[in-house]
Amino acid sequence: MEDNTDCNESRVTVSRVKPRPGPWFAMANGIRNNVKLLQCNLPARWAFVCALDYCNEFRTDGLVVNEALPLILRGIPNVENTIPDTLVRFGLWEKCPEGYRVINYLDWQPSKEQIQAALANTAARVQRHRAKKRERKSSYSERGRKGWATRRSRGAEHGAEQVLSRPPALVPARVFDLTARIRAEGGAGV
Repeated sequence: MEDNTDCNESRVTVSRVKPRPGPWFAMANGIRNNVKLLQCNLPARWAFVCALDYCNEFRTDGLVVNEALPLILRGIPNVENTIPDTLVRFGLWEKCPEGYRVINYLDWQPSKEQIQAALANTAARVQRHRAKKRERKSSYSERGRKGWATRRSRGAEHGAEQVLSRPPALVPARVFDLTARIRAEGGAGV
């Protein structure tokens, strides 16, 4: 896709962001004013957007194979198969042996290799994060065990009469009262 121009043919500057993989494709602001798209009829414009979606979803780097045309043009009124010809005539697609190619696709969209590299980097980063998290969790629990044993031994070393033990689990007072009441009344199973 080329840089957008307004109706007066003046150039509009477009900032390009770093391509990221994901379930989306880039479409510049102001595409509704693109001279090439304005020359096309509405079904051809929608087919162009659907072709961008197809190329991104299947990572074809802008290639629209002939077998994919029914998928892309599904639900679009394509009178006598004129949509691909319209997009070629106005410079949005070019004819190639496999079918059609979206012109300047890789100027605006990440390539298949870029997407795969970004996905691999993300997977490696997530794996490192999860490994660190597991390591931290195990070191915290290990420190807790060692720390409790150390405090207990220090208490015994310093002649403390009472060796420290772990605090009792906090249980609401109601549970103790209810258990005592059932036992007092001779309830079974407690």
